[in-house]
Amino acid sequence: MLARKSKTFTISLPPETAKVVDKLASAERKNKSQLFRDMIAFYEEMAEEREWQELRRYGSQRAKEAGITEKDIERIIHEVRGE
Repeated sequence: MLARKSKTFTISLPPETAKVVDKLASAERKNKSQLFRDMIAFYEEMAEEREWQELRRYGSQRAKEAGITEKDIERIIHEVRGE
């Protein structure tokens, strides 16, 4: 017997949300499974972007505390790269 390549999930949605899902799937010409796969992929991208923004804020704050400017950072990058 072949192993199943996907996992089935059952979710509950309020009727209004279910209507939105139906409309989106129709407008995108996708079935609901593909729509949800795409939504999860988009959510993952947004989570990665939020993480990157948090790292940038942290780095900016640490640089500010250390008295390092953007020009200093550019200079350091060029020095490390040997430019």
